[in-house]
Amino acid sequence: MNVVPLTRIGQPVATNVVPLTRIGQPVTTNVVPLTGIGKSVTTNVVPLTQIGKSVTTAVRIGNKNDWIRMESSVEVIEVPSNCCNEMELIVLDMRQFVSLRELKVGDECFAYVKEVRLMGLHQLERVLIGNKSFRRDMDRNSNGKWYLKNCERLRELKMGYRCFEDYSVCEIENVPSLEVIEMGELIEDSYNFYYASLELKSESQRKE
Repeated sequence: MNVVPLTRIGQPVATNVVPLTRIGQPVTTNVVPLTGIGKSVTTNVVPLTQIGKSVTTAVRIGNKNDWIRMESSVEVIEVPSNCCNEMELIVLDMRQFVSLRELKVGDECFAYVKEVRLMGLHQLERVLIGNKSFRRDMDRNSNGKWYLKNCERLRELKMGYRCFEDYSVCEIENVPSLEVIEMGELIEDSYNFYYASLELKSESQRKE
């Protein structure tokens, strides 16, 4: 048979394999080590999770198209001042954001929105709204509607002066954890829900 012997007695076989180590000598390679002894490596990778901690998904919204593209799993929504004032944005229905924990709206946003629905958001904890949002000058059609219902974990509701000025409906229902409600300022006329009668109902009142 034409078998080529791989070894001979007492002699190593020479091959084209490059040895990675020599006796007592380290091998120098072109591999960049990721860690050094006692040192951590800084990288540009953003960790998605940390030990024992979950990731908070936060989104900044500037216009109507951002709302359309937003994932329903978002946990924190932030709207900077003077944003989302398109005439086509009339109804703000938040019910699809089932993981939402916090809603933050700046000053003078959502000028043309006439109905807000914060309903069935079981993870929602805070709603913070700046000054003069959900209203616009020269609008005296008092047909706006605000619904905040069935948000069992909501603890804080704050809004600045002249928010929802032209709204005639303000219903807050089944928010048993609510600790703070702040509307407007004490030192000036606020006009929050100027045309509405505030209704705050608990689950027990509904059953009666």
